[in-house]
Amino acid sequence: MATKLPPPCTPGCRVAVVFPAGRAADATIGLSLLEEWGLQPVIHDPFSPRLADEQEGGEAAGTEEGRVLARCFNTCLPDEERARALEAAFLDESCAAVVCGRGGYGTMRLLELLDWGKLTPAVLGSKRFVGFSDITALHLAFAGQCDGLVTLHGPMPASCFASIPPDDATRLRAALFGGAPELLPPLPGTPLHAAPAQRRVVGRLLGGNLALLSAMVGSRWCPAALAARSGLPIVLALEDIGEPPYRLDRMWQQLRLAGILQHTAAIILGNFVPRTKGSDSEFADFAGNPQGAEPEAFFWREVAGLPSGIPVLWDMRFGHGGANATLPLGAVVAVDAGSGRLELPTAEEAAELESKL
Repeated sequence: MATKLPPPCTPGCRVAVVFPAGRAADATIGLSLLEEWGLQPVIHDPFSPRLADEQEGGEAAGTEEGRVLARCFNTCLPDEERARALEAAFLDESCAAVVCGRGGYGTMRLLELLDWGKLTPAVLGSKRFVGFSDITALHLAFAGQCDGLVTLHGPMPASCFASIPPDDATRLRAALFGGAPELLPPLPGTPLHAAPAQRRVVGRLLGGNLALLSAMVGSRWCPAALAARSGLPIVLALEDIGEPPYRLDRMWQQLRLAGILQHTAAIILGNFVPRTKGSDSEFADFAGNPQGAEPEAFFWREVAGLPSGIPVLWDMRFGHGGANATLPLGAVVAVDAGSGRLELPTAEEAAELESKL
């Protein structure tokens, strides 16, 4: 199926900022960077008019349900209201993009509340969409609604923009304003296996937060089901934060047992941020392993058992953590285990892949 890249942003255009999961104490945090790029951010959130009445650390305004959700999930709004706000952002013809303000928890709760009769492939394909972490649920749902749609797994204003590295800012800006050639500057990684059977493969990029991907198993947005439906091999992207190795292994095994590897041509591993702030690695227990390998590499190769027959790159700078390179989910990409890079395919590689459909 053809890749569907929404139209690019242009200087002066409006972008909707939404909060499908958690929210920031100040919804305007990080918006200055979008403004520096010549964009006009609009907070598309029915809670925003009440922000002025809410004291920091105080109880959320709105309904009793909203207050309960705020205490439990830090959402500040009932699910129904967040779903309507997200729909309104996509239906707002004055906005050229929809940017999620932050992650958190609660996005999965919206999937059955969204009016998919309104969020048609044409509507979803009219705006570039940005988010990561808990927003992985929407990336999967939008892929299920619109085959081949490109959505951007990248930094979000309230959680990332204050400390965004210059290179990541450049990548996100290019992904918002650019055409297909600007979507993915080569992103380096480290080959997990010494000599995979296939050194370079091409596939459609799918993935995001490992916890969300595994939680979607059994739903109609299950990653393996979406991969099977696409008709193309996939490049599976994984990242996470605050998960000990046994939980990472369990979530990976769940994806594997659900059949994800039947459709996977390559795997790329992003940041896996430790639970303890200031800790160097979640994988310290694997230091001094018999192979003398890097602890994280040993975990993924020998404990989780990521397959050796396909390219697997680790230590790639996307997801939670200091560096968060934007990934064009849904785009056709190439993984080269020889050079250790994720990049756009050559025209000949893309044409050959499309010809197999």
